[in-house]
Amino acid sequence: MKKTILSVIILVSLARVSHAADPDNIEGKAVFQQNCTSCHAIQTQVVGPALRNVFDRHSEAWIISFVHASQTVIKSGDTSAVRLFNQFNQTVMPNHPNLSDQDIRNIIGYIRSESKNAVAQLPVTTAAVEDNDPYKGESGFVRQVVYIDLPGAHTPILPGDYRTWFVLGGLIFLSLLTFFFAIKMKTLIDLLKTKFSKTSHRIVQ
Repeated sequence: MKKTILSVIILVSLARVSHAADPDNIEGKAVFQQNCTSCHAIQTQVVGPALRNVFDRHSEAWIISFVHASQTVIKSGDTSAVRLFNQFNQTVMPNHPNLSDQDIRNIIGYIRSESKNAVAQLPVTTAAVEDNDPYKGESGFVRQVVYIDLPGAHTPILPGDYRTWFVLGGLIFLSLLTFFFAIKMKTLIDLLKTKFSKTSHRIVQ
């Protein structure tokens, strides 16, 4: 009898542990909306990358570690973390020590379900884009010119990317400064030409 009761207790405990480890997509959606939507979306890039199928690119343990303390993972020299950090202009992802491992598993479960929905809708979206493409069938060069579809990895300049904005501001300032000096030099040259002409005229007289 005691063995039976003990077995039942163990089974119930295991069931509870297993249930706790299962992702709750509804809870995951709530946690995602509260903590992640300012920088991330499932289908589109915002400040950070689109998270569709992120579980195929990184392990669950990696995602949990990165969400808890992204800079710690980056500073450890993790190749994926460093590449991601550089790809998005070294924008620092805030730490989330307030989220438990299970919270993050729930988020992953929600992303997984949304990723499946995206795959189901993808053919319709793609077809609609292709049908509305006025340059369908044109050469690659024409498409590159029209859509600025240049090869290579491209990321938008983010509001928090101060270094890039500083460089752009410096280039604009230098351009204006060069333009200003060019006008001044032209005025000075014209003035010298006029003076030289008057002096030459006096000498001839």
